[in-house]
Amino acid sequence: MKQFISVVSLFISLSTYCQTYPFIEGFQGILSGQIPPGWSGDIPVLSYHGMNDEKGLAASLNSSDQEDSIITPSIGPIKSLSQLVFYYRWVMEFIYPSDPRYPNRKDKLEILVKKDSLPFEKLLVIDSFNHKPSLNFKRMQLSLSQYSGSVIQIMFKSTWGGGRYFQDIDSVQVIDGAFMHHENTGNYLTQNSLKIAMSPDNRKIWIIQDDISCVTYQIYDMSGRLILKGQALRGEAIDLSTVHRGVYFLVIGQNVRKIFIADE
Repeated sequence: MKQFISVVSLFISLSTYCQTYPFIEGFQGILSGQIPPGWSGDIPVLSYHGMNDEKGLAASLNSSDQEDSIITPSIGPIKSLSQLVFYYRWVMEFIYPSDPRYPNRKDKLEILVKKDSLPFEKLLVIDSFNHKPSLNFKRMQLSLSQYSGSVIQIMFKSTWGGGRYFQDIDSVQVIDGAFMHHENTGNYLTQNSLKIAMSPDNRKIWIIQDDISCVTYQIYDMSGRLILKGQALRGEAIDLSTVHRGVYFLVIGQNVRKIFIADE
């Protein structure tokens, strides 16, 4: 009986220990008021708390709720060029979002990383010394090279300093930073590249490699913001009709391709 229980426990642990890389979460498919699947903590997703008035994580801070945090699923193994990218802002609760939060010395947003089975350690602290008040989201990009080869989890920890306000977080990504720094090299792929085909108007993409039955894809704009994600079967077109004209990055596994999307 003990052996059976051990086997079941091992199966459960292997089933729930999910490692993903690259990691992308834009929160659009999450119900408002819920925690994203695989995440843990007490910062929920709320409507209108993301970029362009879409969904995002929203820590509501006040005298009765002075500290909130949320932790990503396991991500890895991290590579030498891996980058953490996210967007954030601090906004007063009154007539949201009409006024930015001007922080005092106690306000802070900490980004902590847990490497393998080690405790969390601070990667960055955003506080009154380095936060510039604005209603616009600020893009943050942090190197994770020190965690290369490891599986990590990332914690966002919000601490109250006074008043009533939100710390909003959107579009959390752990991706290979290489393609974010070589925008002028044209189309290029990493190792084990996939073949793609595009329609003449660049509004549809097909994955044409024979030994791939289904792929998970992400599309980023030039700033690194996640625009679109999903899955496509072999021979099934990826519909780009909702994406505006411009240059984007198509990410499929470890493969990255720069694409141009034309007007409809």
